[in-house]
Amino acid sequence: MTAQAYKAAVIGCGRIGSLFDEQGPDDDTYTHAGAFHRHERTALAAVCDIDAERAQEAARHWQAGAWYTDPQAMLDAAAPEIVGICTPDALHAALTADALAAPKTLGILCEKPIATTVADGEAMAAQAALRGVILSVNHIRRFDHGHKRAVALVHDGGLGEIQSVVGRYSGGLRHNGSHMFDLLRWLFGEPATVLAEDRLGEGGEDPSLDVTLRYGDGLQAAMLGHRAAAFHIFELDVIGTNGRLRFEAAGHSILHERVENSARWSRVRELGAGRALSTAMRDTTFHAIDDLVSVLDGIRPHPACTAGDGLAALALAERALRTAQRGAVPEELPA
Repeated sequence: MTAQAYKAAVIGCGRIGSLFDEQGPDDDTYTHAGAFHRHERTALAAVCDIDAERAQEAARHWQAGAWYTDPQAMLDAAAPEIVGICTPDALHAALTADALAAPKTLGILCEKPIATTVADGEAMAAQAALRGVILSVNHIRRFDHGHKRAVALVHDGGLGEIQSVVGRYSGGLRHNGSHMFDLLRWLFGEPATVLAEDRLGEGGEDPSLDVTLRYGDGLQAAMLGHRAAAFHIFELDVIGTNGRLRFEAAGHSILHERVENSARWSRVRELGAGRALSTAMRDTTFHAIDDLVSVLDGIRPHPACTAGDGLAALALAERALRTAQRGAVPEELPA
């Protein structure tokens, strides 16, 4: 017998809330509304957007029970048990607080970054813990099978001693850079020192900085910022003594190149042809919802990306911004 479905609601019906799946070129599930609609253990009871036409369109597309333009009215009337927060970054903290205060809320999937300040993120995490609500952050790579295989390869020593780590991103240090910080933390843990500079001269509240993370074992990881107005990029190149991992096409392609004897030169070792660990990130938000449902069902002890993980990525972004504002003065993390 199938267990009863959790009542779900989405706040924010833009791209990651609904539109990517409404307009998508394939059958994969990338949005909160699409994931709630598809998952057998969730029922999309309501959607909310400040644009009434957008809310109506999303509700009609997903056959949601109701649509709203006021989040609090939706929380009061629909009484969802799981809430997806898919609004602009600056609204995450306030709307998550509203969802946490709603008496029926059991779980929340908040888009990244968890908030725009560490103080707000800490308040969200503390309120969730106090209420006993599961708060998960949608750093999508945490829920992707290919990335899980790649991280396991590094953790199991498959690349040998790591020699260099270089990432490239665009779209703001908090907004998209938080994905890179989370991936680097997942791979290598917490750095000892953060150093950043605004090479592009973007300024503003969320520039795409160049960042260097230094680890206690001597490893350094570089994050190079690029202008989102030119094109989108998210790549990571990890080279060890036994091979190389290349995360390309925003993570849709992950290649593992092993060190092998050269076919051309004697006594020469070189990187061989790449073996694909992944050729696409599929259904990532569906997997995030599935992960959250598993926690609510008592199958998993905590989400694959916790509020603490989201906070740690945001804290690295804040430290990087401070070091850039101080003229590229390094900042050490607490031991």
